[in-house]
Amino acid sequence: APVPLYGNRQHKGQAGEYVTIEYLLKPKKPGRFIINAAKIFIKGNQLLSNTVTVRVNKVDIFDPFAQPVLQPEFNDYIFRTGDSLPEKVGKNMLLRLEVDKTSSYVGEPIIASYKLYTRLKSESKLTQNPSYNGFSVIDMQPPGFDDYTKGKLNGREYNVYTIRKTQIYALQPGVIDLDPAELENDVKFIKEAYAKQVPDVATMFNDFTNALFPPEAIISRMVTLKSQPVSIIVKPLPEENKPMSFKGAVGKFEITAAIKKRHFSTDEAGKLSVTITGSGNMQLLTAPDIEWPNGLESFEPKFSESLLNSTVPVSGSKTFEYSFAANDSGDFTLPGIRFSYFDPLAAVYKTIETPSILCHVFKGAGNPLSLANLAASNVQPSFLDNIFNHRWWVITFIGAVMITCLFMWLIKDKKPNRGRALPQQVTDENASMDKIFEASVMNQKNVFSQTEKCLIQDDCEGFYALLNTELRSWLATKFSLDPNLVNSNSIVVVMDKKAVPNDTVLQLQRLMEHIEWQLYTPFERSDRMNRLYQEAHELVQLINAFQLKLP
Repeated sequence: APVPLYGNRQHKGQAGEYVTIEYLLKPKKPGRFIINAAKIFIKGNQLLSNTVTVRVNKVDIFDPFAQPVLQPEFNDYIFRTGDSLPEKVGKNMLLRLEVDKTSSYVGEPIIASYKLYTRLKSESKLTQNPSYNGFSVIDMQPPGFDDYTKGKLNGREYNVYTIRKTQIYALQPGVIDLDPAELENDVKFIKEAYAKQVPDVATMFNDFTNALFPPEAIISRMVTLKSQPVSIIVKPLPEENKPMSFKGAVGKFEITAAIKKRHFSTDEAGKLSVTITGSGNMQLLTAPDIEWPNGLESFEPKFSESLLNSTVPVSGSKTFEYSFAANDSGDFTLPGIRFSYFDPLAAVYKTIETPSILCHVFKGAGNPLSLANLAASNVQPSFLDNIFNHRWWVITFIGAVMITCLFMWLIKDKKPNRGRALPQQVTDENASMDKIFEASVMNQKNVFSQTEKCLIQDDCEGFYALLNTELRSWLATKFSLDPNLVNSNSIVVVMDKKAVPNDTVLQLQRLMEHIEWQLYTPFERSDRMNRLYQEAHELVQLINAFQLKLP
């Protein structure tokens, strides 16, 4: 008898249960058979499944005790008399950029894969990583390309290594070229005379680099492969019927809104959560605009996200939390929140809206919350932790600044005509001192704490991934950027606007490119790890020091 299997699933945003019943059918003769619909009764109602047509063929006769025949591997790595090395490499090894489409809308995903097709034996290293200028990039596989699949190209079978696989989202319309990648390969061939000495040719492809052959039997050559660039035609989003609430979302989405408490006092801050779920350019979604009723004032929202980057397009949810306060007691209606997006499949704009929300604010015992109080409530506790952990250094720093300010005040106090400007001057100096103080505390934080732990461990192979993540995270925080948009090209534009010296910008860009190259090459421990870590650490200190000099 079949054993039912029970489970849960999501269907059109609704959670539900399902039951699976499996039957094993064994045909008695060849032919064409129709499996009739299954019937089930639920609360007196009969439901029918679909019918299925099955074709049963005659079984092939075979000897189960026969010796299996091994399929020979490629033998193109055997170097025969008269062979041309460049011709042999060109015919059996190539690097290709493959995309699932060459035309898309702004914000619509494209899958871009750099693949090595090879019938030869080699050790490969990525020497030029594609930059994806003009795109938001999400990697779909971890760094490294040890695994391979079988694939055909122009009728020939190859071992196919995926060097890098990404989904990319164009940020602006136009014709954009995807840069080529470069791969350095140490290709090895076996001389024909020595290959004949090995009876098991099927295993030679994997074993010929070890003790099977003397050194003089193997020919090694360094070969650099470069993929051809691919042009992507990025179509602009239509201007016709574009909603006022549209802010660049492309895909398919749903929106919900909820308030933490419907009844609260003027002493408290209200919390409104707006969640956008669906699939599309989720990493680029921004907070929806809210028309707050009179009597309520809000603070800049915080956001959290849960995204599945392995799906195309990216799917998941993004939640924006708005804090707000009431100037006085009363009943308030939070209007419906509109969210507009472009559906690339239907090529139309769509607008969805949440229901309005009622809340009641009653008079509190203390003073009503203001926008300034609300802002203070959003300060991250980690900042205070840093102050406490480095309190003696901070106290010494503040003391030095206060003595400097006092000395300046005594000098300026001797000038009679500037006595009235003193309060404003002190206020400006205090504001500058606060900025310097906050920046100095931030400088004490170890930006690369996880990278440093990995560096001192012998078995940690995630060094470059950690260094890349922590550096990008620091840059995103430092320059108020979306972490998904931080790359070696976008950061140049931002730092240029901040008037960061050009040599510092170029040094950072080179560092980020070097780290990216290491991400997609086989991992090996070397002095390069220490150099890149030290360079990243010094650059962070340099940029922080420069920021301290800003007015």
